[in-house]
Amino acid sequence: MDNRTAPAAPRPPAPGIALPLVLAIALLVPVAVLFVQVWRDVDGDRTAAQRERDGIAYLQSLWPVTNALTDAQSAAITGRPVGRAALDRAVGQADAADARWGDELRTRERWTALRARIDALPERATGGIPATLAAYQEVTDLLLALYAKVQDSSGLAREPDVDAANLQDVLARDLPAALVSAGRLSDVIAISAAASDADRLRTVTELAAARLSTFGPANDAVADLQEAVDATQSTDLGSNLLSQLDNYQRAMSALADAAALPAATAAGSTADGDGGTGTADGTGGARAVMPDPAKVAKAREAAQQAASDLGMILLTELDTLVQDRADRTDNRRWLALGAAGLAILLTLAVIVAAVLSARRRAARARIAAVAIATGLADPGAAGDERSSADPPPADQRRWEPVEWAEPVGVGPNVRPAPAAALRDNQPTRWGRTDAAR
Repeated sequence: MDNRTAPAAPRPPAPGIALPLVLAIALLVPVAVLFVQVWRDVDGDRTAAQRERDGIAYLQSLWPVTNALTDAQSAAITGRPVGRAALDRAVGQADAADARWGDELRTRERWTALRARIDALPERATGGIPATLAAYQEVTDLLLALYAKVQDSSGLAREPDVDAANLQDVLARDLPAALVSAGRLSDVIAISAAASDADRLRTVTELAAARLSTFGPANDAVADLQEAVDATQSTDLGSNLLSQLDNYQRAMSALADAAALPAATAAGSTADGDGGTGTADGTGGARAVMPDPAKVAKAREAAQQAASDLGMILLTELDTLVQDRADRTDNRRWLALGAAGLAILLTLAVIVAAVLSARRRAARARIAAVAIATGLADPGAAGDERSSADPPPADQRRWEPVEWAEPVGVGPNVRPAPAAALRDNQPTRWGRTDAAR
């Protein structure tokens, strides 16, 4: 009878490289998704910042055009020759800016129309002062519309930082409007000085509107700049800006005093106490006393120079603030690259560790197989998970001394028998009646 038991079933092999690979991919996929999202956001912010800087450069090219137009308008209204050289230089600078950034900022069509109107402006009021003033006003309105277009297309109007948002609003809206309106105010006063007394009375309404359109944007500019200084985190903005802002406020205050609203005086007066001019209306009634055009023109030139100096400072400071925001965006980009690189290194470390572990297990298995094949080791030694305490299969047990039992029976020829044999033969050696003995 064969008492050998069947060999034990082999245990399942230990996990190989598949599980570590799955874990590595599970770690890498969400990191890759987050990296792509952050990279797109950073790239979009960087592109937006660069577009804003292009808009700032375009606005800088419009400032000389604004100054030259207001000077040419005043010269044409007062009968002085218009200096086309300064205007042509300013237009050439704006032409170069539009050639570089016009397609990006979508200003090409507007600038082309404005350039054509500037070239058609009269050098003298040959068609009459009202017609000349209307022609220049149309051109300056187109110029202010171009400021607004650059502000919107460049993204400056959507500037997220409070300090930069206020600076761009002053540069693209408040200061240009105040500068153009100051020129119109001076021209209205110059026209009224040469008009009849009846026409002067009609210009009072125009003068009031010109004052409102001049000092309203100027006051808005001062308020916006104060808010920018209060909200900024830049240590240079306040020190660089406040002195120029004070100069601008003083210049606008002087212009407001010089362009005070007309007052009615008794008949027979020819001038007010501040040097204003006026004539009797011929009916013994009140007369309109207008501001002195020379004083207003001088105050307007000082205000224009102060506004230009302030504008140059604002352009530099705004460009610096936008560049600082772009640098912070670059820092986010480097952080994203560092995080992605660290995740890749960790993934590679997991994969390399899994590959090395699999190679070690494969090497041990090959060594065990060779040992079994050459008879140098038990076949059971090839199992990776077998415990040393587990007994080997019956057909793989080595020879061991058998256990001998005490002799059974009596007699000189009886020899001891193996205990196992005695146990195996006991059912056949003992009968049914032997149990009673």
